[in-house]
Amino acid sequence: MPLLGKRNLVLLVAIKILVIGLFISGCQEGTSKSPVSALLIAPVSINQSADNDNTISGTVILSAAGSTETPLPNVTVALVYEGQIVATTRTTTNEGKFFFTGLPEGLFDIVAAYGSSDYNEKRYVVRIVGDIQSPADPIKIAVSVK
Repeated sequence: MPLLGKRNLVLLVAIKILVIGLFISGCQEGTSKSPVSALLIAPVSINQSADNDNTISGTVILSAAGSTETPLPNVTVALVYEGQIVATTRTTTNEGKFFFTGLPEGLFDIVAAYGSSDYNEKRYVVRIVGDIQSPADPIKIAVSVK
C-alpha cells in the first residue's frame, strides 16, 4: 500500500513537470515563442479616464552615514503598476522631485535609481484606494551609492 502512494506522488510530479514544460514551450510546434517571454515584454498601459486623478510624488535623496538629506537630480524613477513591468518613468528635477499623475486605484511600486550605474535601486510600495493613498503623498526615497 505505501508503494502505491509513492507511485502516485511520482506520477503527480511528472505530470506537473510536463504541464510546466508545455506552458513554457508555448505548446506550439515549429516556433520558439514562449507565452512567458511575451508576458515579460508586454507593455503595461494605465487607462486614462476621469477616475484616474491620483498622483504619486516625492523626493529621491542620498542615503549616506552622517549626511543631511541631499536631493538627487537626474535620477530615473520607475512606476510599476500592479506588479507588472515598468509602466512609465520620470527623471527627478534639480531638487530631486518626481511626479506621476493621472493614476488609477491600485498597487504601485516606485523604483528609485532605476537602471542606475551610480546608485542602488530602492523600491517603495504605494497603494491607492479611493481618495486614500498609503503612505501619504509626498514620499521620500533614500538611495545609496553603489
